[in-house]
Amino acid sequence: MDAVDLYGRTKALGEVHEKHCLTIRTSSVGYELGSQKGLLEWFLSQRGPVNGFVNAIYTGLATPELSRVVESLIFDYPSACGLYQISGNPINKYELLTLFKRILNHPIEVIPEGRFRCDRSLDSRRFRKEFSYAPPSWEAMIESLKANNRNNYVLESNDHRGHTPEIIKLSRVIHELEEYVRHVLVHSGQNYDSN
Repeated sequence: MDAVDLYGRTKALGEVHEKHCLTIRTSSVGYELGSQKGLLEWFLSQRGPVNGFVNAIYTGLATPELSRVVESLIFDYPSACGLYQISGNPINKYELLTLFKRILNHPIEVIPEGRFRCDRSLDSRRFRKEFSYAPPSWEAMIESLKANNRNNYVLESNDHRGHTPEIIKLSRVIHELEEYVRHVLVHSGQNYDSN
């Protein structure tokens, strides 16, 4: 189902709806280089208690898992086309921050907060069925973030400021696309920062 709010409608404007095009709707959480705008980096930069929203539902993927999914789509399903939503299992932000705290060993207090409500869940049933995909547990995905921490990445330039390292690692896969398909990589600008 397409979102009807301004956020969802503007995201949909960046989607390609042409024959032989694959568009994925997803969200990811992971390490960044040069910024602390995403949920994980924001959390890790905190030194005091933070609120964890028990009624804010998240269904994205950790960036290492998203990278694996995109790589599989490119190499295992080169003729895939259409619009698919790709998501993990629902988790509330309180539980997600609690997993960050425990697995990444960040010793701050996460306070459950129930007043804020937000559910932008993605429905990936079609993707899961057609591509036989089963997302890993959130615990497993956060463990993969721990194993692939930001110190494992080296950049050749500063042009990637703010992008998650796993997407940067995908640049090698994107380069390989040149040999097999005509493609366009579209960035939604969701986390644009002019600094």
